[in-house]
Amino acid sequence: MTTSAAFRVLGPVAVGSGSRGAVLAPGKPAVLLAMLLLDAGAAVSRSTLQRALWDDEPPSAAKQALHTSMMRLRRTLEAHDVPGRTVETVPGGYRMTVPQECLDLARFRGAVATAAAQGSAELELRQLELALDLWEGTPLANVPSVMVQRDLLPGLLDERLRVAERVWELKLAQGMARDALPALWDAARRYPAHEHVAELLIEALHRTGRQAEALVEFHRIRRHLDDELGIDPGAALQRLELAILRGDQPGGVRPERHRVEAGRVRAERWPLVGRADAIRFMCERLAEYPASPIVLTGPFGIGKTALARHVAELMAARYTGGTTFVEMRDRSGAVRRGDALQDLLVGPSAAGRRLVVLDDVADVDQAHEAVSMVSGDDGVVLTSRTSLAGFLAREGGWLHRLGPLPEDETSTLLSTALGPDRAASPDRHHLGRIAELCGRVPLALRIAAARILTQPTQTLADAYDRLAEDPLGRLSLPGDPTMSVLRRFGDAVAHLTEPLAAGLSRLADAGPAVLSLDDCAVLLGVPSRTAERYLDELVDACLVEPVPPRSYTLSDLVRLCARDSARAVRDTAPTSKG
Repeated sequence: MTTSAAFRVLGPVAVGSGSRGAVLAPGKPAVLLAMLLLDAGAAVSRSTLQRALWDDEPPSAAKQALHTSMMRLRRTLEAHDVPGRTVETVPGGYRMTVPQECLDLARFRGAVATAAAQGSAELELRQLELALDLWEGTPLANVPSVMVQRDLLPGLLDERLRVAERVWELKLAQGMARDALPALWDAARRYPAHEHVAELLIEALHRTGRQAEALVEFHRIRRHLDDELGIDPGAALQRLELAILRGDQPGGVRPERHRVEAGRVRAERWPLVGRADAIRFMCERLAEYPASPIVLTGPFGIGKTALARHVAELMAARYTGGTTFVEMRDRSGAVRRGDALQDLLVGPSAAGRRLVVLDDVADVDQAHEAVSMVSGDDGVVLTSRTSLAGFLAREGGWLHRLGPLPEDETSTLLSTALGPDRAASPDRHHLGRIAELCGRVPLALRIAAARILTQPTQTLADAYDRLAEDPLGRLSLPGDPTMSVLRRFGDAVAHLTEPLAAGLSRLADAGPAVLSLDDCAVLLGVPSRTAERYLDELVDACLVEPVPPRSYTLSDLVRLCARDSARAVRDTAPTSKG
């Protein structure tokens, strides 16, 4: 038996249409009608209907009680001009046959089933949106059944969510990310552990230039999954996070660089490679504590400036007043202080909070002076070859120390710099050996890559051999004194006192790669307590690396540079004549 009346389950259960349509009152008729409509056209067994009415506690005369409740449903239907015989009694249960056009759930499923065959993504999107429009409020909200709410409603909601996910995917693909955001925000809060919803929200934020919020959202679901389930985000979410951290746009296209104030810093020509952990650390801190300073420290040539600039671009949406880059030394290397510094930091007032990057801070005093010239609401990132511990002790904030690139990121940097042909050459295994000679330090790697590019007929094996013969000579570029590992080392040690500089040379001459505190004291010729103070200063200057619990080591590049510098001093020292 069929009927032409309209029924609704994608909202409160209702019967009838137009002015005579009505939402059923919560009760047994609403439960039975929902059960029959959710499985329209099929027989629903008496035992299933009894569980829907009474769950696991049916009355002693459950069969008679079910019959009575079904009579009440038929009377309710007749009150809305639906013949009571629409509910058929069949062997073992009851059945309700409703044409597709008369049941919102059937119309929804029919539209979804044929959407993909519409011939274009635009038409598919339009049909799926019309299908979702059939949903009105919370489905089955007036059905007081433990079984329906526990066992059937979640599947119905999941059905809707899958369609909504497809709608959001289509909108992102068609450049409608901004339009998808409100619904994605709502879904991400309703389903806090749903990774695909989070992925779509993060991608929509990324596509609309809101990278900082995208990273905060990734941090939210990562924390939720860890706290609630003890698991990490899946591969798709992790790939998306890495793309955002690298500055990639969906599809692999790099976004336009965030415009910074003119004259503050040279444009960065090299794309940033890797550093996902450091980028994540800085972005999360700037998002959660936008006015707390971050000190980014590490050895010479390690990539502090490039990383600070990259993070500033990612966080641009958070700082509506713009981004200001300030080189803390002039072209001659002199430290900027007083009026010279104020001229760069204090300009026309901008609307909104700024992000100020103080690049290559010389010492704690300069850090304090510069930050005192910045509004308390502005974010500040300081890069320095020292840890600026005294500054952090007084001002608060965060510290992140960069080290050499991991092997995979080193390979990526060299492959990117050399191009696909050179990177795929038969002797490409020498790239790893070249990287080790460079200490996996970005500056040295880029100099080595530039050397290789200027000699296109040279094999990678020959390039490695020449670099191995004269590492420091080959890790400098003619015509540009700043592109020299030895020159950068000289800048790093220029502020050291004579005892510290001499001590560094002695440590560099030592044989073992790792030296205990006692070994260092012997080499330095001072008591252990004095040696520890010296070593603390060298660690602070990122020239010596601590090895727990109380040992120390020098990187290969620092050791080479320190030995070369000491040799140059000896060679130029005056000799006495007998």
